[in-house]
Amino acid sequence: MFADEASVVVGEDENVFVTLTHKPFFVGGDSISNYELTVVEDYKTHFPDFDLLLKVLCAARFANDRRQAFIWLHVVSNWGKGLLQAIFEEIGIVVELSVKEIEAALEGKPLGREASDFLRAWILWIDEFKAAKSEIKQLNRKISGSPKNQLNFEAPVYLKMFTSAENVDSLAGDKGVEDQFVSRFSYLNPKPSDNDLRVLFMQNKGKYKHALAKYVARELNLFVSGMKALGREESASCCDKILTQFNKEYNIGIRFGKLNDSVKEVADEIKEILIKHARAPLELTTIGQLPDKLPRHLRELLKAYQHPKPCMRQTTVNLLLRI
Repeated sequence: MFADEASVVVGEDENVFVTLTHKPFFVGGDSISNYELTVVEDYKTHFPDFDLLLKVLCAARFANDRRQAFIWLHVVSNWGKGLLQAIFEEIGIVVELSVKEIEAALEGKPLGREASDFLRAWILWIDEFKAAKSEIKQLNRKISGSPKNQLNFEAPVYLKMFTSAENVDSLAGDKGVEDQFVSRFSYLNPKPSDNDLRVLFMQNKGKYKHALAKYVARELNLFVSGMKALGREESASCCDKILTQFNKEYNIGIRFGKLNDSVKEVADEIKEILIKHARAPLELTTIGQLPDKLPRHLRELLKAYQHPKPCMRQTTVNLLLRI
């Protein structure tokens, strides 16, 4: 973002480092017509956190620590996830991947994306994800790709946008959210609204989207100018604080609770069952009645409790009684 000129540097390990200069976003000029202003206000009524999302997006681009730049946008069907994605795509800052593609990339498997797909991309978009695995945390700052018959590459990632209409139990289950996700994910859940019932949008969908893309381009350009005036270090510090504050106010744990907060409750349930069956091996059907998400150490204790030797079962009971 602060480079004065593009460069290609070959490192001692024969890796090639490519740096591009930032180009201001341009979508039909800087001036905003009355129609475009009306569209922006209409859309903000539909999505009140729109400007906040733009601010977080920009902060993710400049921040040193992008660990808190994960957002779950959880909206009802027909709310308009596609429109929001299309707005950002029009200014060229989105690369879309599925969860399976991300997992493949993290495992070093071939990826159906080229390095050029990630150029100038500020948003990694994961639409309609069904599950969240622990490997996602590796997306903090970068992603590696191994496209077929091409050189491997490594690209930076900034804002990670996960969208869905349904709940995702592996991310936010009945017992809360795991710590590794609580420390990363923020949660946006706009009020239910049918995009197709908005008159201005239905009059001319393409013109409506273009007006919003023009507004986004203008806002991003203004933010970039302000951060570049601050300089690399001060702008990074400022944007780190923006992400931290956003995650504090919109943390996923606020909406769904934290899994660790329910550990004591889960442990008490297990103790009751173990005490009840202290003289005999625990039935698998009984274990099946326990919550799906148990901390690893509790699962290990349960496994030990099924040991055929009575001394091992009694040791497990003693350990649980200390929780």
